[in-house]
Amino acid sequence: MPLVFGLSFQTPLVMLALERFGIVTIATYRGKRRLAWFLLAVLAAAIIPSMDAPSMLLLWLPLGLLYELGIWFCRLAPAAG
Repeated sequence: MPLVFGLSFQTPLVMLALERFGIVTIATYRGKRRLAWFLLAVLAAAIIPSMDAPSMLLLWLPLGLLYELGIWFCRLAPAAG
């Protein structure tokens, strides 16, 4: 679990890098928000060691908030060049 949480905290930085390289746009992140939250819920359910809903929520909510933080990073960080 510590490894999963540690990797999940890289989400905003990966999103920022993808946006800066021109692979994904901010509009795409916003447009696919519902799909992203759903896939994050599926991911949280798949990687959580126990099969109870509270444990899944404890992973899913931070993942979703990190996704939203990634969108904010893309908007607020100045583009180089």
